[in-house]
Amino acid sequence: MESKYVDIPLNNNDNDDEENTSTTIQRRIHQQNSTADKQNNNDLHVMVRKIFCNHFVPFVGLFALCAFIGIGTPMIWNQIWKPNSNVTIETDLRYDCSPLKPKKSEKCSEICKLDQLAKYDEIRCYYRMETSEDIDDDSILMPRYSIEQINDFNYLLSLKTPPPFIHDQKNDDLSKDPIIHRKLSLSIRYHNPNHSSVLIKPIHEDETLWSKNFDFNYQPHNSSIDSEAEITVENDLKNNYFQLKIRRKSTDAKLFDMGSHTPFIYANGYIEITTLLVNDIMYGLGQSNQPFRHNFSIPRKWNLLNQYHDNLTMNATSLFGSHPFYLGIDNPKQGNAYGVLLLNSFPIQAIINARPSLTLRTMGGHVELHFFYGPRPIDVIRQLQNFIHKPAMPPYWSLGFHMCHTKCSDQNQFNQFASQLHNAKIHWISATIPHLLTTDGDLSQDQWNKNVLMMKKSDTDTKRIPYSGLMTGCSNNVAQNQKAYFPDLFNRKSRNLYSENELNSNADGFILDWNTPVNLANGNHSCLSMLNHYKWNYYYFASLNNKNPCLDLLLSESSSSSLINDNKQTIGPYLALHNMYGLKHSQAVYEKFIKNQRKRPFIMSLATFLGSGRYGGHIATPINGTWEMLQFSMKQMLDFSLFGIPMSGFPVGGYKGEKREKNGNLMRQWYQLASMQPFMIAYSGYLQSETQYTESLENTIRSAIKTRYRILPYLYTLFYRASTDGDLVAQPLFIQFPTDILTYKIQNQYMLGSALMISPSLEQDRSSIMVHFPKGRWYDFYSGQIVWNNDDGVAELSVVNINIHLRGGHMVIIQESSMTIEETRENNGFQLYGGFDRHRQASGELYLDSGDDLFPAKRYMQVFFQAEYTNLTITIQQNEDFCRAMKNQLQKKLNTILETVKLCGVIEKPNPYLVDVYEINPSNDQMKKLRTISGTKSIQFDAKLGVLVIKTDLDLCNVPYSDRHVSINKFFLNWNYTKYEI
Repeated sequence: MESKYVDIPLNNNDNDDEENTSTTIQRRIHQQNSTADKQNNNDLHVMVRKIFCNHFVPFVGLFALCAFIGIGTPMIWNQIWKPNSNVTIETDLRYDCSPLKPKKSEKCSEICKLDQLAKYDEIRCYYRMETSEDIDDDSILMPRYSIEQINDFNYLLSLKTPPPFIHDQKNDDLSKDPIIHRKLSLSIRYHNPNHSSVLIKPIHEDETLWSKNFDFNYQPHNSSIDSEAEITVENDLKNNYFQLKIRRKSTDAKLFDMGSHTPFIYANGYIEITTLLVNDIMYGLGQSNQPFRHNFSIPRKWNLLNQYHDNLTMNATSLFGSHPFYLGIDNPKQGNAYGVLLLNSFPIQAIINARPSLTLRTMGGHVELHFFYGPRPIDVIRQLQNFIHKPAMPPYWSLGFHMCHTKCSDQNQFNQFASQLHNAKIHWISATIPHLLTTDGDLSQDQWNKNVLMMKKSDTDTKRIPYSGLMTGCSNNVAQNQKAYFPDLFNRKSRNLYSENELNSNADGFILDWNTPVNLANGNHSCLSMLNHYKWNYYYFASLNNKNPCLDLLLSESSSSSLINDNKQTIGPYLALHNMYGLKHSQAVYEKFIKNQRKRPFIMSLATFLGSGRYGGHIATPINGTWEMLQFSMKQMLDFSLFGIPMSGFPVGGYKGEKREKNGNLMRQWYQLASMQPFMIAYSGYLQSETQYTESLENTIRSAIKTRYRILPYLYTLFYRASTDGDLVAQPLFIQFPTDILTYKIQNQYMLGSALMISPSLEQDRSSIMVHFPKGRWYDFYSGQIVWNNDDGVAELSVVNINIHLRGGHMVIIQESSMTIEETRENNGFQLYGGFDRHRQASGELYLDSGDDLFPAKRYMQVFFQAEYTNLTITIQQNEDFCRAMKNQLQKKLNTILETVKLCGVIEKPNPYLVDVYEINPSNDQMKKLRTISGTKSIQFDAKLGVLVIKTDLDLCNVPYSDRHVSINKFFLNWNYTKYEI
């Protein structure tokens, strides 16, 4: 029965609204109670009828529905979805069933499906599914192994389903096909709570067969470690194939999952493993032409094979370095991240699809997977660098602006351009000049501030262990083709022979160019000797490397027999060493540089591998001067930060390529970006035409370089933290803001350390750009005015200058520049520049040493700044009495005066205009007043900008001498503001 009640309208003008509302509610309750009483007086047959209708009839209907679902539906389903060998699989479930044959092949195995209509980026021949009902049932067609557990950490894998494209014959010749391994061992190792590894290898091979080539920080297995993740190795209950899964204990997120309908192949010469990803947020696996955050919308494939490019384009599938590590974000809202490293130096191919899944293929070695559990992205990178070694500390001068010329005949042009920059008061620090390894160049210290030799090739001395090929070199300032020999740097004897005879002891640094073995003389044909051993590689390897270099290490006929024999024992298969050649080259130069000069090396290498950051940085020399390459240079900088190589840079305006625009917009924006990258270098030939080198462009260059030189003390401190703690210098926004989910999509902004956000303009003809501001306070770097506060958001900003924003809560040390870095450090004082966060606090750090002593330096000083709204604490830590050593001329004299303190986010006027300066005794925290700063000339406040400037003129070295290894001193500054009445 219906519930009836009467509404009494409320009079909005009546003051008794509350009383009327109460009356209305009471009347509604009274009407409902009356209806309930009538319902209780219904007769018995009405109640029985209601029970029958409400309970029995629905029960019968439900029974009939279940019978239909259980019996009828499967009959209909089987008619529609009965097993069909011709079923087409969506792109995200396709895995290549014929990877060793060309894409246009018309043949496909019986258990595979050939899609004649597949698009260029789709897989034509793929593992088919017998049914679409259950993806798990289809995994029986996939190449997989089953497992047998030996103990808690070791397993035996037995081949269950062989791959269809490899003949399963024990006595097959490797020259015809890869030979499948029928028995494998799997070992789990826990190194610390945040680092575990899994090694899969043939049972008869030693664990160190390939890892002995890696000089990394292996920690012993510890079975008692309480790991942050759980590793499970088990047989699938349905199909009895083995699965490897790694689960984060705190959230249950799957960080690695071999899953269902994924192939696992382990052959002598071909290995393939696939993991299902928790989502599509993934970075790394470089060096590649892929976006910084990988795009899983369509299948993509690229290669990790160090390859020489004379004219790099974005179509290249292999670049200069190999870093088989990726960073994943398993929970972007919580900021949880993980890292996976495939420690393998053979050529690797990476494939992603929209499932999302990642497939890694390699041509040899072991499957040695290292897992890093974070949980924050920065934790993952630190854990990686603890394993592959933290990056080298560069000399201070190397952070300046470098110029380079590589043409054999452009010396005069270079000199003219250098004079042009000097007259325009544009600072530059070194000249990078071409240098054949057997030729002494002009290394006059009077001409250049620093000399950086660009080593392009080795000579033709047949005592070297050569990798024979054809390259272009310089002779009498004329370019000419000649044979080049690549020394065997994996053998200590030949490495010593190379470094003793080829490294010029007068150079301040080296750029190692063309240090990937390559043969440019044999056209488009792979070396026949390589194909005779690996005939099946003709397509597969050619698809990896379109230059097709000869991958055979040749020994010179006139080499001594003892040298040849030594190398035969140590060289190993060259395929396993090719990607590591640049690493070994950097190591050889680094070690010899220290031995010769006893100072900090500066080395930049074109070719890189895992751990290259330990010896130096990366420079990509042969890039084009295009807008696309401008964007690529920023992406590569962020990639190499994740790989533990913070010192990276790319020539301003490129080296080759398209004609630059007459208005110079490309050069203007490139100089702006390069000025805020860790390494800044330009080629001299691209600014000298009248159509480009305008007064406007000159002003842009001057302003950009001046800004760079101002922040060098801060940049140098960032490198100190990178070398000691594994922090990042240039870093994606999500490193600092891991819970801001928008930062995982941003690829056109980055942070320098934790304090400065850089937002460059990377597109043509843009007068403004959209900038994302993570949550917090942000200040304009140039004016100090607050531009964003608290909530995250996006703003449109001008691109007249590169957008730099100071993050609230942080402080940076800046220094006005002179014409050289040496003059700047000796004569100019510091300015402490910070902005308050919403808690009215800010902090920062300064690291000082001589700038070129061997690192870690024996003598150095660290200064820590902690600002509250009304005071500033300065803590000074010296090692080996850094200050007294300078005064006694035991090391370089540096200016240690803190000239000014500039604080942003101040909303009240100082009152009175007084700042008291105290010295704090670190042993008992007692304060001793030193002096009072007073007056509007020494204390300035801009109410419009909210900026307070205090002229301190405080000598950070004005502290008592100490005989202790480490001494600590403190200063304290205090002031007050006008109190506003509310």
